[in-house]
Amino acid sequence: YGDVIRVREGKSTDVRLEERGGLVALSVVTHVADGGQARAAGVQLGCVVLGVNGERYLSHAHTTATLKHGKRPVMVRLRYQD
Repeated sequence: YGDVIRVREGKSTDVRLEERGGLVALSVVTHVADGGQARAAGVQLGCVVLGVNGERYLSHAHTTATLKHGKRPVMVRLRYQD
């Protein structure tokens, strides 16, 4: 479950992720730039990445590499915090 944001061609996500967690690590949004496409899509601090490009979350390293270097568009599924 979660909402999907789409990282368009030639665009940065304007978001910073950090790896958090114990035995099961997660990628958590720790910064969302004003005026960026992530902010426009409603991404908020504390959102957790559930998957990228239709795959379940594999690792923080995979997520950040896909966001930086993946073929566009990149689809990111997020769980929003209440």
